[in-house]
Amino acid sequence: MWWKQGQRLTRLYTFKHRRFQLIDSKFQWKYTLVLAGGVGVFSLFAYSVAWYFIEQNYKIFIDYAYAHSPNFVSNLEFERRWIQNILAGSLLGLNIFVVFTTLKILNSILFPLQVMKRHLLHLTKGDWSQPEVKVRAGDDYTELVDAYNYFYKALQRQSMSELNKMMSLEISKNAHRSRDLWKHLVEYKYEQLNGSSLEFEKSHDPHLAS
Repeated sequence: MWWKQGQRLTRLYTFKHRRFQLIDSKFQWKYTLVLAGGVGVFSLFAYSVAWYFIEQNYKIFIDYAYAHSPNFVSNLEFERRWIQNILAGSLLGLNIFVVFTTLKILNSILFPLQVMKRHLLHLTKGDWSQPEVKVRAGDDYTELVDAYNYFYKALQRQSMSELNKMMSLEISKNAHRSRDLWKHLVEYKYEQLNGSSLEFEKSHDPHLAS
């Protein structure tokens, strides 16, 4: 029909190539630090126990080497330093891995919600011309996104049906107030559904023809 012409191209709410960035930094860092802190405390305790026994055992080995074979002392010292460096590096690496992995997991959880929030924000502002929400197949909440899209398309169909019914109304030429109100409602509904303003032309509008 005539009011469906000239629809604008809207941006798709889909992101195929996403670079890593925090969606809700306060929320993500809060729970990331909680998890990393818990893992850090338990891992630090385990590594401290291991460090203690390594120190005690190597002290015994070095004392024994001094008494029986002093040539092995430098080798034992070198080996002890390497084991200590490996323990410290693995503790640091574990905490970095926990932080990065937690942030990535929270990103995958929050991303579909953020897209729907942005879509819903435009919807509440009266923009019903947006395309459906699209997320990647591997993202979470795909069923929720599908349910939201079904709800959104149902609202669009209902609004289009209302616009069709309004266009089918017969407005008397002498009812100026009713005609102005009808024109305003049709313009508003058209702009809501198509995202662009409507210019009435008498050649397209039999109700306004003289």
